[in-house]
Amino acid sequence: MSKKWILAACLIASGQLNANELDNLVNSSNALRQQFSNGIIAVGGMINVAQDGGIPSNELLANKDAYITAEVQNAYNQAIAQMQAASFTNMGAQEFFDQQAADQMSLLDQAVDSYVAAAGALIEGTTLANMAENLQGGSDDAGALEVQNYINQNQDTVVLTDEEVETYNQSLDNVVSIAQAASSFYAVANDETLIAEADEAAAAYTQSYAEAGDAFFDSTTGIVSVVFSTQELTVSLDVNNYFMQDVDIMSVGAESMFYYTSPEGGCWFAADMYACIEELGVNGP
Repeated sequence: MSKKWILAACLIASGQLNANELDNLVNSSNALRQQFSNGIIAVGGMINVAQDGGIPSNELLANKDAYITAEVQNAYNQAIAQMQAASFTNMGAQEFFDQQAADQMSLLDQAVDSYVAAAGALIEGTTLANMAENLQGGSDDAGALEVQNYINQNQDTVVLTDEEVETYNQSLDNVVSIAQAASSFYAVANDETLIAEADEAAAAYTQSYAEAGDAFFDSTTGIVSVVFSTQELTVSLDVNNYFMQDVDIMSVGAESMFYYTSPEGGCWFAADMYACIEELGVNGP
């Protein structure tokens, strides 16, 4: 037990982080260790000479600075408190891009929510179109009259305004730009080669990604950039290989849960949406 305790005390100053708090701890713990070491040496010496009749002087411990002084104690305890209160980070590219991707995905969720809200007027139009199709082809004007009555009762919601169209179109653009950013960060986060490249670029300037500033994606160049505020350093990563063909995006979208549960996907007007989804065998987002 004593051996473990001694080793623990000796390892206190073994860290190599570049921080004032750590420097203070190294200095104060070394002062403590010196007094501790002197005490160990003195005790060891007394044990070994006792059998030979060697008598230690009354001032041995004081002369050899073996007592732990209040000054050293306070400095050491203060350094411990500073270390506990300090905030240290050593973020690599993987953690940084994982976080960036997660943050952008949250923004994408918000953008999709805004898109759905902006689509309210179009949902009304789809509802009207569905009603009209179901009532089409009758032998008299009963169906047309029902549709007309619905329009008259819901004119404020079924008529599309310029503002509603502009808001809807803008919401689509917002989804695209945020999806591009989120996808680009996921591309880097999931690519071991790009992560290694990012780590090497930062290491060349002895930078941690905890010190990174802005991170952004330029869709015109296909470059993900991370700007470090503490250095004149920008890490640039090429993700052009991750661009998808429009037809592939649309193909995936046509099989998505988002589409199937929309007014255009077949299950919106079903008597039981969940049964409809299950019947179609749709899984996942």
